[in-house]
Amino acid sequence: MENIALLRKGSRVYQEYGIVSGQEKDTFTVRTGSGSYPARKSVSCLVEPAARDKVLVCFRETGSAYILAVLERQAGRCCELSVEGDIRLLSRSGSLHLEASDGLELKSMEAISMSSEGLNARFRRASVVIDVLSFAGGLVHNAVQSIKTVATLCESFFDRVHIHAGNSFRTIEETETVKAGSIHQVARKLMTLRARFAVLSAKKDVKIDGKHIHMG
Repeated sequence: MENIALLRKGSRVYQEYGIVSGQEKDTFTVRTGSGSYPARKSVSCLVEPAARDKVLVCFRETGSAYILAVLERQAGRCCELSVEGDIRLLSRSGSLHLEASDGLELKSMEAISMSSEGLNARFRRASVVIDVLSFAGGLVHNAVQSIKTVATLCESFFDRVHIHAGNSFRTIEETETVKAGSIHQVARKLMTLRARFAVLSAKKDVKIDGKHIHMG
């Protein structure tokens, strides 16, 4: 019974309003009506206290003090939510919304991972800078009005390529080399080949077939 009485007496607490006047590592100096005291931030106080903040402080008879909440802060100063260790936001039966009027920034010193049944993104403008990109997917469907690509080197590997276009224009500044097992070209109307010098060679046969053949 004597131990229980001592425990109850030692756990008695009281609260005061205070002003944060300084900080050293994880200990804050809080000035109250009865004096200045060192205090640590409680786990439930997510807002990181700053100088000149009005806070609610909890004192124990043993002399330890904790900042329970930040009550007031000068207008225009940044509000920082700070915790030690991992943090997890969980909505067990609803959705989670993050909204900002001036901007939203996600930053991590390590990897950022996302996993969901679907991803919907809509932007008026987008700028993406990636040093190394690796993409693996089952199907890609693009519907865009205009595409412009500028690259130093482009390498593509496909089992099959099918392109359907109304008009196709290609400009090669220097040399174009095509290696294929067989080449089959069909033009419904006119096929024109122009060059300053032209060479047509075959190891076996060369066949030219037409109703009229004009040479020279």
